Amino acid sequence: MSNNIIEHIKQHEGQLTMGGNNAAGTGVSGGGYQQPNDDSQSSLEDDSDGGGGGGGVGESVQRKHECLICHKKFSSSGNLAIHIRVHSGEKPFKCSVCGKGFIQSNNLATHMKTHTGEKPYACTICGKNFSQSNNLKTHIRTHTGEKPYACTICGKRFNQKNNLTTHMRTHQLVCMVCGVQFMHPSDLANHMKFHNDEKPFICSVCNKVYLNLDELTEHMKKTHNQVKPYRCHICDKTFTQSNNLKTHIKTHIFQDPYKCQMCSRSFQKEDDYSQHMLVHTADKPYECTYCGKRFIQSNNLKTHVRTHTGEKPYRCTICAKNFNQKNNLNTHMRIHTGEKPFECTICDKRFN
Repeated sequence: MSNNIIEHIKQHEGQLTMGGNNAAGTGVSGGGYQQPNDDSQSSLEDDSDGGGGGGGVGESVQRKHECLICHKKFSSSGNLAIHIRVHSGEKPFKCSVCGKGFIQSNNLATHMKTHTGEKPYACTICGKNFSQSNNLKTHIRTHTGEKPYACTICGKRFNQKNNLTTHMRTHQLVCMVCGVQFMHPSDLANHMKFHNDEKPFICSVCNKVYLNLDELTEHMKKTHNQVKPYRCHICDKTFTQSNNLKTHIKTHIFQDPYKCQMCSRSFQKEDDYSQHMLVHTADKPYECTYCGKRFIQSNNLKTHVRTHTGEKPYRCTICAKNFNQKNNLNTHMRIHTGEKPFECTICDKRFN
């Protein structure tokens, strides 16, 4: 979306919130608007005309404030002003612990519970506690079996709205040749290249062709890019990037310079050390919407979600077999290449 239109919309937002004497975005507007005191995002969705419901004259009068970008309507200028932040990307409420930003103060208050460990919402059936009322509401459905969200195409039902949204994509992204379903448009586009025998990325050195830019880039690095201008002055090892050389130098100067004070484990890289510390702080901000399992890193969550959706985005370019993780594909490729990198230290037999 054009930055110009977003900046223009922000001017309207400023007018709606009466010049910003509440610069933190408390939601108080000239119309006496009070910030919703429940889960703020769902409150805004309920307020917009995209959430279904009546449609009588009284309701249309209430929802007279329209977003110029997506045309959703809201009952007050304050709700519209908050909604516009979804388009502008503005997140004025910052977490003092991890720095994460939020559109509304209620979202920040809910997030803070992940740091404090507070879980005030208890299931009356099994006693399990939750930090958010919405999570409790969803959990209750595991006891009742309620699945209120139905697919309008095949009738399949779900206990969460986002599960239905994910499911709906499988109807939209279907290969017209073989009927295989995909989660993302880019996956379908890459799949169609197999039917069209299209390999548009050509190596300028050896003329080998590849289905996507990532494969070509990887080929160029491994096969042709032999120039390593950055040399270690201690052991003469060479590197293609200066950052790699700097990291390597530390192995001579320090023996794993980043040491954990809790378990005495040490690391060469600061990033690895930071990731390790999350194990001790127990901060797992990424939660699976299907089963509630939590993860330290977003990539781990993304990989885990594929166990629910069945998505297998990594495809073998030789036999077209699909995998849900890239390292599984790499292991599979050794069947075709004959590579056996693992050697028995006793009998020297090699394995893939």
